[in-house]
Amino acid sequence: MAKKRSIKTVEVAGGVVVDPDGRVAVVQQVDGTWSLPKGRVKKGERRLAAAYREIRQEIGIPRRRLTLVMKFESYERFSFGKDRILDCRVRKRITLFLFTTSVREVRTFRHHEIRWAKFVSFFDVPPLLTHPEDQRFLRAQQPAINARIPIVRSSGVL
Repeated sequence: MAKKRSIKTVEVAGGVVVDPDGRVAVVQQVDGTWSLPKGRVKKGERRLAAAYREIRQEIGIPRRRLTLVMKFESYERFSFGKDRILDCRVRKRITLFLFTTSVREVRTFRHHEIRWAKFVSFFDVPPLLTHPEDQRFLRAQQPAINARIPIVRSSGVL
């Protein structure tokens, strides 16, 4: 008789952080994958508070240097396991917020999770993101982002 697998859902929060030049902060994990700054929501923690905490931990921008623009609808996806193969035992429910910042340089905190962090051109972000669902999410949000942050407007297409 086959053993039934249960799917664990993990709450994750983070941000699309846009600098004055319209660039977006991205992070590279130690396994080589690229994503937006985000991480697990701690028990009892609100998603927005978790987003602020993760942004500070991963790219060094404190809450006082971030301006909340909007909250995006949450989306779900499976995690990557070893060798970037989807791990269907862990589903992430991801809530991202759109922030602007006056900061032009991120600080890379090399620790057990993050290898590198940087700001990149808004239109270069989706192909850089490792997970296809993260790419789809950001492309789908382009109209909402463009409507709220004029500096991101461009003739380019995500």
